[in-house]
Amino acid sequence: MIKTMCRLNRMSFSGKIIAITGGANGLGAELGRQLKARGATVVLADIKAAPGIVRVDVTDHAAMSEFLRAVAWRYGKIDYVFNNAGILRYEESLGSDLSNWQRVVDVNLMGVVSGSLEAYRLMAKQGSGHIVNIGSMSPLSLFPLFAAYATSKAGVLAFSRMLRLEAESSGVNVTVVCPGSIRTDINADYKPSFFTPMISVEDAARRILRGVERNQGIVVFPFHAKLFWWLDRIHPALLDPLRRIILGRYRARKLEPTPTPKALETLAPSTSTSELEEVVHSEQ
Repeated sequence: MIKTMCRLNRMSFSGKIIAITGGANGLGAELGRQLKARGATVVLADIKAAPGIVRVDVTDHAAMSEFLRAVAWRYGKIDYVFNNAGILRYEESLGSDLSNWQRVVDVNLMGVVSGSLEAYRLMAKQGSGHIVNIGSMSPLSLFPLFAAYATSKAGVLAFSRMLRLEAESSGVNVTVVCPGSIRTDINADYKPSFFTPMISVEDAARRILRGVERNQGIVVFPFHAKLFWWLDRIHPALLDPLRRIILGRYRARKLEPTPTPKALETLAPSTSTSELEEVVHSEQ
């Protein structure tokens, strides 16, 4: 009985107009392939120029808005927008650069915000639509080495959950997807383990579309992602031993010594200690 009701409540992708960012390869390309196979009209966008791909930089709000408006104008509507474009920085915070952080936040968070807001405006006017934002399990489990990435995806999670509540009265649905590591180019440098295995892009796309069909607010997969999320909510420190193991293995592979105070001198600002003290005293 319950399974029958779930099937009746599912939405069909057949005949729908769907826009996907980050569609040149990986998850975006696979989502497009599966949606086309199910009868949808799919328009793929990516920063990389390629046949059948509309070149769009998601960090350019004007370009992103123009792309979505063009899709809606060309087909008379826009039913789904998958904000999928993203980049990953896999490093310790000590070695990270602020410009890298800015780039990750611009693409992963602001690109999603830009696409979502324009899609929301278009869909609210037509009285229906579904925005799907690709997040990550990283802000749910908070494993080390993903500080910039997890921070940007935490923003995606929070933004999507709030937008879902705001948009429902306009007939617009919002889903945020928080997957584990997917076997795509973005994870080329990631070393999977027994605790954090990778999943295939085909399986990931199927799970995402199943969750979207059911209009789930949050889609978390696979099992270990759900487990880590559950454990972190019970007590954040429960996963600390595993987090330390992951960090230790990364450092062992890098074979870099822990920075000493002398080594850190090269990271110091040009302002001398005496000059800094003068500034502090003058402001007191």
